[in-house]
Amino acid sequence: PDSYLAGATDGEDFEVHMLNRSDAGTMSCAPSYLPIAAGDNVTFIATDRGHNAGSIPEMTPEGAEVFESRIN
Repeated sequence: PDSYLAGATDGEDFEVHMLNRSDAGTMSCAPSYLPIAAGDNVTFIATDRGHNAGSIPEMTPEGAEVFESRIN
């Protein structure tokens, strides 16, 4: 998987699986909610094809890097 937070090594590591179908519905993520702290690392895994990940600029903390991954 691509690393979007190069150099961020403190904190916990989490994985979010991007799914076509789950109990939460279609085109969802597992877990669907993930409380993280500054310094934590989150890796998005395209478990099923057709997904990408990206930050929402309005919800991105000041000073954090905004990103958008490729599909798949």
